[in-house]
Amino acid sequence: MALAMEWFGAIDILVNNAGRTMNKALIDMSAADWDGMMAVNARGNFLHSREAVKTMIGRGGGVIVNVASIVLAVGMKDTAVYAASKGAIAQLTKVIAVEYGDRGIRANAVAPGVVETDILEGIVEDSKTTLASYGGVHPIGRVAQPADIAEVIAFLASPASAFMTGAVVMAVGGYTAL
Repeated sequence: MALAMEWFGAIDILVNNAGRTMNKALIDMSAADWDGMMAVNARGNFLHSREAVKTMIGRGGGVIVNVASIVLAVGMKDTAVYAASKGAIAQLTKVIAVEYGDRGIRANAVAPGVVETDILEGIVEDSKTTLASYGGVHPIGRVAQPADIAEVIAFLASPASAFMTGAVVMAVGGYTAL
């Protein structure tokens, strides 16, 4: 935040997209696993949002877009701590919208499903087979590309979504409609 303020003098839009994932059964998870995931996913969003809101209040408004996950709405095996951290992000988004909407600050979240990125290779053995199987269960017939999610984020950050705040947009190729 300090660097952004130094370079640009203000923060108009914050996109919280940093995060990590973990596929581990609940009984195999340690407290350190929980704390580490929450520190990056939930605490990171909190800290960045808090600092952005401070500067946005002084400017008369701004936009925060948080990146959550499909697991905030759909239970998936071996995602307990990841799902909890992404659920925390969704709730933080809603609270920011309620607390600061009257000050011109909008906060929304996008909750992607599986996105074809390099991170997938680190959590599954055969990413191409996994992508094909995940794609097959989506009504749209495929998993998301990074650009699919970037377009949703751009929309939420733009004036085109001026009446949206506190929303969680499920960008999941129809998966949650099943």
